Amino acid sequence: MITFDELSPSSLLVDVRNARLRDSQPSQQAAILALARQQGAKLLELAKSISAGRLDPLSPLAVVRTAEGANEYIVLEGNRRIVTLKALETPALVTPAFDAKGQRELQILAQKYAVHPITSIRCAVFDTEDEAVEWIFLRHDGQSGGKGLVEWGADEKDRFRARHGSQERSPAGQIIDFVDSEGLLSQSAQTSTKGIISNLQRMLTSKPIRDVLGIEVQGGKVVMHFPKEEVAKSLTRVVEELRTDATNVGHIYNAKKRAEYASNFESLARPDPSMRLAAPAPLGADTGVKPGTKPKPGAKTKPPRPLIPRDALIPSDCRLNISPTRINLIYHELLRLKVADFANACSVLLRVFVELSVDEYIKAQAVVLSAKPGDINLAYKIKAVAAHLHGLGKIDKGLVSAMKKAADGSRELAASTVTFNQYVHSPYVHPQPVDLRSAWDELQPFMEAIWP
Repeated sequence: MITFDELSPSSLLVDVRNARLRDSQPSQQAAILALARQQGAKLLELAKSISAGRLDPLSPLAVVRTAEGANEYIVLEGNRRIVTLKALETPALVTPAFDAKGQRELQILAQKYAVHPITSIRCAVFDTEDEAVEWIFLRHDGQSGGKGLVEWGADEKDRFRARHGSQERSPAGQIIDFVDSEGLLSQSAQTSTKGIISNLQRMLTSKPIRDVLGIEVQGGKVVMHFPKEEVAKSLTRVVEELRTDATNVGHIYNAKKRAEYASNFESLARPDPSMRLAAPAPLGADTGVKPGTKPKPGAKTKPPRPLIPRDALIPSDCRLNISPTRINLIYHELLRLKVADFANACSVLLRVFVELSVDEYIKAQAVVLSAKPGDINLAYKIKAVAAHLHGLGKIDKGLVSAMKKAADGSRELAASTVTFNQYVHSPYVHPQPVDLRSAWDELQPFMEAIWP
């Protein structure tokens, strides 16, 4: 039988046989320290959340009494949370798990936590450990065909943020919603669960692609240069091909590939040039112009805007969810710095951002690096992270191949680790804004997979 109760943190004991630990621990203190060492920076991130009064209310701890009638409970599920609480209450318990910087950070968080400590935690109390085993395993076994937690992809995350007011729907998300509402997709595309928002967002960075689709992005909003019935043809074709895998990241990976895609885009799927609107309209708006009609005589067609490169290295519609403070600050600097004015600063920051990102991923995901320490450089780490992401199904083979080329210094790509190193170490290499923007465009799908 399961009951739910509010229990004091002091009555909760860490499971010394916790599956996160390689070996069973001889005592509570040993188990707490071992788990803190195993979690490292992730425990500090959790401590930040808890010290701000945010203990996940959607996930009760799973506990079992130490003995019938006892007032102490072993935590079967939620050991990271209870260890973090105990660390905030008594930082000395986990001090050996952190370097001096981590210890200082924990002390500051502990002082903050002490102002409003958590006095009770909602727990699912099981009569026996055996009753909890099935549910605990299911929680940590991924989707399990649908029985477990089915994680959101990039499109679901984007849609949730938009619906709950934390940000606008991304341009790619706006197009997906528009195409779905038009109802022109094939049955296979309608039922496809393939995540396409990142690839679609990549396509929108290409002026040639936007032109053949008949759209533009202005202030984060998609606008159309043709009646919605016309752009519905082109946008439906794009979404159809992405969802059915007729188009994948390999077809649109860099600027050259995207230009080829635009050039080869089927004529019948393009908007009718004679239907171009005098002024752009919001995507899906009723413009009063229907297919088969012509614009009023004398109406002037607005010429396409000239191609103007974005000012910053990272496009404003690229959204990365970065928790570590310094990496997040660098990301936002690269969103603001004008590449034309600060090419050297952007080149060095880009190199730093890439390495810190792969380092954080390796640490957070416990990626095993089998090479000798002296051989573990940026190129090696990029390959290791790409392989790990591919193993999780987060990126496809085309992107893995591209990242290997970048790591190996291929001249095909602007995002070359050899070039990145020269930006930092060579006094004779002068970064060019166009090369830096191209390098980011090539790296963006990789970064989006690291920071979903």
